[in-house]
Amino acid sequence: MTQAIEITVKRSARGSWEVCESGYEAPLAEFADREDAIGYARGIAATKARASIDAEPDEDMPAVRESYTLDPVSGKTHRMTS
Repeated sequence: MTQAIEITVKRSARGSWEVCESGYEAPLAEFADREDAIGYARGIAATKARASIDAEPDEDMPAVRESYTLDPVSGKTHRMTS
């Protein structure tokens, strides 16, 4: 089975939101807005056979935890929120 890619969205020391992928030391991208960072992370996850997203909470917004799996029959990626 393919190992899941882990994508994290976290606040940087500078106050921006970083999107990081397991296996990469540097962030893939940085955003001023948390929702933009989560949208970018979702776009990456949708292209992977197995992926998860963990986004830190922000003030009034709760943490986000989502998992994605590729259906081998349909070829579509499905999101499961937990």
